[in-house]
Amino acid sequence: MTFVHLPQSLMNSSLQSHPKVLVCAPTNRVKDYCQSQWIQQVKSLDYPNYSVFLSDNSSDESFRDEIQAQGIECGYVNPIGKINMEYMAESHEQCRQKAIECNADYMLHWEVDLFSDNKYIIQDLLYHNLPVVGCTYHIENGASSHLCLIMTSKQRHEAEIGLSTFPLLNGADMMAVDGKLLRVFNCGLGCTLIHRDVFTQIKFRWDVNQTFHPDSSFAEDCFYKGIPIYADTSLLLDHQNQRWLHY
Repeated sequence: MTFVHLPQSLMNSSLQSHPKVLVCAPTNRVKDYCQSQWIQQVKSLDYPNYSVFLSDNSSDESFRDEIQAQGIECGYVNPIGKINMEYMAESHEQCRQKAIECNADYMLHWEVDLFSDNKYIIQDLLYHNLPVVGCTYHIENGASSHLCLIMTSKQRHEAEIGLSTFPLLNGADMMAVDGKLLRVFNCGLGCTLIHRDVFTQIKFRWDVNQTFHPDSSFAEDCFYKGIPIYADTSLLLDHQNQRWLHY
């Protein structure tokens, strides 16, 4: 399948009427150090037609209650007896189901430890008129720090290649940040805008026989459906990451 872009006339009309966007992400009590800051950030977005939904996968439901007390709708996924990739996939999927139920035109998957002072980030991503487009951010720390970008060469776009063969930019990865749009195999789900035509056909999942996290499985599914993924390298977010563990 090849993804067909929206006609420009339709896109212009859609922008004028402000497409409905669901800002969503998994969360966990281990992110309590930045959760309130994230909530304030998304509440400050200057866009007239969006809502916010979180999916908590803490060991009990008390953190979900704290989030809802801050005026944010929050679901819950019970993680007991599950490995990290399993309950994370369930939280991603709960977000996707919420986007379908609320009839969103787009879901903006925005992880709770990523920050930007750009109040117009929704408009900036919508502008590209793409099925999947994300921002850039670093993962890991110190000497291991690198952009969350997995590149494809021109020859590999049409190839049947497994995930492990795609090179991860490292060391000189900042050379990719030139303020332009970059086609990638995967830019994670850190801050990624996904069109309804995509999120209604691709579920967030994990595979017990593989070590892929849900963001890599999503990228793989897009690849085999012919859906391109892009990164806007002008949008570089601050990743205030800590390990995702239960208390």
